[in-house]
Amino acid sequence: MKEETIQLLNVNPGVGNGRLSKYKFEIYRDAILKAVADCPDGIALKDLFSAVREQLPDDSTHKLGKLRWHVMTVKLHLEAIGMIKRLGSSPQILISGPAQ
Repeated sequence: MKEETIQLLNVNPGVGNGRLSKYKFEIYRDAILKAVADCPDGIALKDLFSAVREQLPDDSTHKLGKLRWHVMTVKLHLEAIGMIKRLGSSPQILISGPAQ
């Protein structure tokens, strides 16, 4: 049986969209949304990686692929659909968007 995938969007114009397995997408989406929600004043992008990593089971990293790539890809998708939004560009701070 073919694995179900999600067509990803990107908030940055002109950047190609990729696909990600629904299984991985949901794990990373939920971890990112929780990390952002846990910081009502916003979470710095540099801190998002460790916040997501803390939520993943210890034995899952080999199944889930490269953490930084997946976090960035799913983060950009969540920005594109309005679930999170960024404040500023350096340092980039993420907050919950109006869609939550």
